[in-house]
Amino acid sequence: MFARLLQRWEVSTSSGNHFQVLDGIRGVAILMVVVFHTFYTNSKSGFASEIIGHAIRGGWMGVPIFFVLSGFLITYPFFKGRRDNPDFFCPRGYVWRRLAKIAPPFYLSLALFTLFYWFRLHDSEYLKAAWLWAVGLEDYLMPTVPFNLSYWSLIVEAHFYALVPLLFFLTRKLSVGRTAVGLFLFFILLPLGLRLCAWHWEQHFTGNQLRFFLERFPFAQLDYFSWGV
Repeated sequence: MFARLLQRWEVSTSSGNHFQVLDGIRGVAILMVVVFHTFYTNSKSGFASEIIGHAIRGGWMGVPIFFVLSGFLITYPFFKGRRDNPDFFCPRGYVWRRLAKIAPPFYLSLALFTLFYWFRLHDSEYLKAAWLWAVGLEDYLMPTVPFNLSYWSLIVEAHFYALVPLLFFLTRKLSVGRTAVGLFLFFILLPLGLRLCAWHWEQHFTGNQLRFFLERFPFAQLDYFSWGV
């Protein structure tokens, strides 16, 4: 009974295929991110502790690995459709699958964090931050409180999800190969251009503002996805 209930709520894969090797890579990436956010070592405790600390801090690379995997898995059904039909630009049910996989856990975690901060700190700034995250605006503003800074990666994913069908729509009539080259160049060059602009204007930013722009501003992290494409 429980298994049937879970199957009813299961969201089918975007690619239409199940790649076990990618599940393994995704599992490694999850462990890297969890270790990065969970464990700490004191570098002054000795050489071994310092080496372990460096390994733990390298866990941030789990997020780019996720982005590369998304680049492949999300565009895979688009390219299959383009191979069979030059006018194809979006698989059926694409928007529903993205919303069904992201929205429920995101809003559940948002509610839980909001309750935690309110009962623990009674600070209305956290309520404001929760509202901004809920409507998708917090990622465009410098945060006033550290509500959950890890949400930035979800917003970057959402940018990619929205851009893929738009780009396939704009490249209708092109072959699979030309479409792939076009998308690769777009996802490589746009973030590079944004970062170059940010570095050129860095005298107008504080250190935190520049880092915020480079890490979280729309499209500034999309070059990771290009390798998956």
